[in-house]
Amino acid sequence: MNRLALAAALLAVTASSAFAQQVDTTKRGQRDGTRPTTGVRPTTPGTTTPVTVTPRPQPVVVTPKPQPVVVTPTPRPVVEQPRWGLGAYTPGIDRRQAEQAREIERGHRNGSLTDREYRDLKAEQARIAELERRAKADGTVTREERRQLRSAQDAAGRHIIEEETDNERAGGRRRHSGWRGWW
Repeated sequence: MNRLALAAALLAVTASSAFAQQVDTTKRGQRDGTRPTTGVRPTTPGTTTPVTVTPRPQPVVVTPKPQPVVVTPTPRPVVEQPRWGLGAYTPGIDRRQAEQAREIERGHRNGSLTDREYRDLKAEQARIAELERRAKADGTVTREERRQLRSAQDAAGRHIIEEETDNERAGGRRRHSGWRGWW
């Protein structure tokens, strides 16, 4: 009986390996678990019977949903802009300095300022800038310092207008005053 059991086991092993080879080589059906695989299994040498094998269900792999990435901006240092009357914040004075510098350059380019007038006006602007630098040195521009700066800028503005309209031209030419008529 041992021989008979051994022969049956041997036959079962060869049959299952033959079935596996036959299914793989014929490529009938899909082996990914979506459709059952069909094939033929030999029962005895020389005869075959059709067999349908349902594949084992694949284990369900649960992947965690990706969590949204929250990017927090790096905090910026809070810089409070001081009020007009406090601190070393002088935007109006700075803007007026820039306007006066542009006016001086324009007068020099168009010839309404001589070289000497140009140098004198630029030196006056440098003195105002130095006055502003000293006022800001301690970190606070007081009302009195602001008044002095505005007064110096007012005087510089008057000087610019006077020098541009004094009928002196660069290169020694005098500018004609009044209306220019043809007669």
